[in-house]
Amino acid sequence: MRALALFVSSFVIPVSAQAQTLNVVGLSPTMNATNVLPGQALVVDFDRALNPSTLPPNAPHLHLFGSVTGAIAGALTLENGNQRLRFTPTKPFVAGEIVSAELDRFVQAQDGSFLRQGGWSWSFRIRAGSALRSFQVIDVMTTRTIPSVPATVYGGATSDFNGDGFVDIGGVCENSSDVRLFVNRADGTGLFLPFHQPTYPVGSTPSPNDPADIDGDGKTDLVTCNTAGTSISVLPGNGDGTFGLRTDWSVGSAPHGLALLDVDGDGDLDIATSNTGTDNVCVIHNNGTGSFGAPTFFEGGGSGEYALCAGDMNNDGLMDLVVGARSSSLVIVHLNNGAGGFVMQPAQNAGGGVWMMQAGDLNGDGKLDVSCANGGSGNASVLLGNGDGTLQAPQVVPGGSHTVATDLGDLDGDGDLDWVVSCFGGSIFEVYVNNGAGVFAFDQSFNALSNSSCAALVDIDNDLDLDLDILLFEETGDWIQVLRNLDVPFEIACQPGLLGVSACPCANPPSATNRGCDNSSATGGAILAGSGTPSLAADTLHLSASDEKPTATSVVLQGNAILPSGTVFGQGVRCVGGTLKRLYVKTAVAGGINAPGAGDPSISARSAALGAAILAGQHRWYCVYYRDATVLGSCHATSTFNTTPTLEASWVP
Repeated sequence: MRALALFVSSFVIPVSAQAQTLNVVGLSPTMNATNVLPGQALVVDFDRALNPSTLPPNAPHLHLFGSVTGAIAGALTLENGNQRLRFTPTKPFVAGEIVSAELDRFVQAQDGSFLRQGGWSWSFRIRAGSALRSFQVIDVMTTRTIPSVPATVYGGATSDFNGDGFVDIGGVCENSSDVRLFVNRADGTGLFLPFHQPTYPVGSTPSPNDPADIDGDGKTDLVTCNTAGTSISVLPGNGDGTFGLRTDWSVGSAPHGLALLDVDGDGDLDIATSNTGTDNVCVIHNNGTGSFGAPTFFEGGGSGEYALCAGDMNNDGLMDLVVGARSSSLVIVHLNNGAGGFVMQPAQNAGGGVWMMQAGDLNGDGKLDVSCANGGSGNASVLLGNGDGTLQAPQVVPGGSHTVATDLGDLDGDGDLDWVVSCFGGSIFEVYVNNGAGVFAFDQSFNALSNSSCAALVDIDNDLDLDLDILLFEETGDWIQVLRNLDVPFEIACQPGLLGVSACPCANPPSATNRGCDNSSATGGAILAGSGTPSLAADTLHLSASDEKPTATSVVLQGNAILPSGTVFGQGVRCVGGTLKRLYVKTAVAGGINAPGAGDPSISARSAALGAAILAGQHRWYCVYYRDATVLGSCHATSTFNTTPTLEASWVP
């Protein structure tokens, strides 16, 4: 978080000391914004001219860090008589990531005045692209080294640990007390390499975690909160997707909540923990090189301080702390006083025993709100912020018998934050959709293969559509499910001979044409296209095949799974798999068919009638196979049929 590659225009400014304070008077993006464009510049207006010698590259007093990107490089210039600072990032921010920006107290004005003692900090979220909230499981990864030995993945750290622009995954494992890093393949597939071995040891029974540049070297480190002891661990990032040896630092007993923030305005990240064993909160101060002093303790305001998060709860440019007290079912805001301390605000009922919290602007009013997973209470809650450090009464939704995680992100690109709740006891992950006013409605759920521990809402494939995908972490089975968020109702799922798909047995079609294998009519292979909407409420999905044999008998085939590499099928390649259903039989006219046709039931109705009802959020795969009685080329004499490519449809409510 402390290393920047910046350019500053040259200025020669006389300095005269005055006993005033340099003030920030305008920000863009604004505090707590949730829809910032990926390439947007950061602009800060001041009430007087700045002294450029206190800004990068002359002095490291501006600090920027993206939760996925890491330390952010860019160009810095001064405008408007040096009263405006403009930072333009070298490359776009990553969809959905939280960007933290900070001007420390050593930034100086032309007249000799400095920023206030606490400096000026703020954060904002990057806009996510439009998507269907329709998810496809593209991989299931294990965090176990030995299949029969549990690692217990109870935390997920998601950041670009090797600087290639793609998010990586750190599986934080309780039983093995280590971090298991899965590096993104960085090929646009959203898939990950097996985790590094040997793994990276941390303290006893880690769970809460945060990526950050702790030592200011520009490389992303990882902090874990070690719940069975009295310490946090810092894994120093090497910048290449590996970590060095960890250092441990003392905090309170049984720390279950973790927050990273600059408490004292000196430009480096301090660490706060909520400590269930000692029933309090503590802060350890960073000396700027990643070394920490002894903990300072203070009362959290409830009983059983368990959860913790940081954010500016009153929009004054100072990062505050929010404490979740499990035993007393309270949320308590502690406002930063700008002098290195905190002032407790009135507590608010949480709606349950708080286990985990995450903050975000849920109703678009520029004020931070708080979401809670309420553990043994079996529910989750949202508390809207008033912008002054107080919170409104909770909006409570049901969860499983042990609701352990809350995660926020814009899953459909409509500009507001949606909500994923992880329910250990119910072995389920629940998705709630925001109506834009911070009111949530149940949307869909994902079954865990074992027991849910947490989720991460990130762009796994770094695609041009910038939509957020989902990673699901499962504790007792040690699985990570990788779910891709689809952004179109249907798309070609595989094409023969491309992207690892089986080659045609006779001849492949021209490249990049979404065709099936060549057929004896020399059309270059059949084409399958979709139109309309695969919506269960109003199914208008229509399939059309073209460039078949002129009058070929054709069968529309549906599968509930995909064969990623395909399998030879007659003179073609079939990628539909799972339970196969024959939806329609048609006779081609001029080498083409349409389905459903006049008088036919819709695709969803036909599927249901065949005993294969489609549910919202599910996917189905379609191809058409057709008679091609003239054997092509070297195909076997019995290979008298061919196929179109496979089309994937994402079904919505």
